[in-house]
Amino acid sequence: MLEPHIDVGASARQYPSMTGLPMDGASSRPRGWQLHRSGPWLGAYGSGPDSEDAAIQARDQGLARGIDIVLHPIDEVQQVHLVHFTGLVVVLPSQLADPLALRPFARLIGDYRARRPEGLESIINGSCEWFAAGVVQVVGLRAIIQHPAMRTALGRVCARHYTDDSGPLDVFQPYTRRPLLTQQLDEQLTSATRDENIERLWRDVQAWGVTDIQDVPRLRKSIDNFRDYYEDKRFSQLYRPISNNPQNRLDIILDGPDGEVAGNRTTWMENGARVCRNVVEGLKKVVPELTRPRGRNNTKGAQKELRRLYRNLRIIENYMRGPNE
Repeated sequence: MLEPHIDVGASARQYPSMTGLPMDGASSRPRGWQLHRSGPWLGAYGSGPDSEDAAIQARDQGLARGIDIVLHPIDEVQQVHLVHFTGLVVVLPSQLADPLALRPFARLIGDYRARRPEGLESIINGSCEWFAAGVVQVVGLRAIIQHPAMRTALGRVCARHYTDDSGPLDVFQPYTRRPLLTQQLDEQLTSATRDENIERLWRDVQAWGVTDIQDVPRLRKSIDNFRDYYEDKRFSQLYRPISNNPQNRLDIILDGPDGEVAGNRTTWMENGARVCRNVVEGLKKVVPELTRPRGRNNTKGAQKELRRLYRNLRIIENYMRGPNE
């Protein structure tokens, strides 16, 4: 049966207050607002009080941002029209007596992604509008999220939240981790100068020893994989080096804040240099000839250069996708 079409974008334009946020300028809106806007989202939870509590916590966070997160136990989700929701939060069971209990969650993620194939990455790189994508987040104990029954589904997930970590659940944190490239492109690449700017940015990337523009998406993905790599508490000085800031050390290098130092300055700079070296070594696995521009192998300026490379890769990749993708 055909599902009715909802023009979420038109609704947002006609009723801007539907976001539940002040309309007196971007400064009054929370960081990352451009990437999710007004929703709605769907929340599905499993058995156990901890699972339902986490779902309610996510719903309350949504209400605080003007987003309605509609909650359903997993066995009632089949009655929901998935295509209507711009986000999906899946809270796995708090206990797992039978691995077969994960099948409905994996199936839900697969069904939702089939209806909304584009995720958070597509919103960030500007290839998809927020209302046309579907951001999938999964919540649960690390061992349950990483269970083999969830392996295929995890490839379709935008963010994971491990409830056995000490930090509180924050379903809006993924929207604030990465730069808002859509806004940057609007400001910096007008239609009149777009091609000229791309040529200039490509020359900057070539200075790193990159000769094939088809390597650009692979290099960008490699850097983003390192972002996820440092999202691990075992990196005690790199996971959350600034208190009350949900960014790892690589996030701070790539996104800012600029000029901020936490703790001992020497240790801070050494950690940043170490992260940069690791990323560059990883990029060499994609392009073996890659090296810092003009043969500079010392640490001076390395972090700024890596940030510039990352920004250029993202803008060029967005250009390669074309305006209609």
